[in-house]
Amino acid sequence: GWVASRQGVECGFQGRVNKLVDGCYSFWQVLEGGFKDKPGKQRDFYHSCYCLSGLSVSQYSCSKDASVPPPARAVLGPYANLLEPVHPLYNVVLNKYYKSHEFFSRF
Repeated sequence: GWVASRQGVECGFQGRVNKLVDGCYSFWQVLEGGFKDKPGKQRDFYHSCYCLSGLSVSQYSCSKDASVPPPARAVLGPYANLLEPVHPLYNVVLNKYYKSHEFFSRF
């Protein structure tokens, strides 16, 4: 749905129309790990988090059920590159979201 429609032809994600994609910069990874906004910038937690989350959402966009792993074609490189499924609204790993939802639903 909405997340897939925000993926640009550059292979990154944008938050709104006419905004530059950001996740496409994920291939500018430094040797020590972490992602950058663009070449020449320093790696940071913000871009590392959101680039990995965007990659997770794109990997699972082919699946109707997050408990079913996506097909191999949804993962670039070896299947070991598969990330944990992330809730697209809350940007939290799904199993943590479900545990939190279950806990707070009791109140």
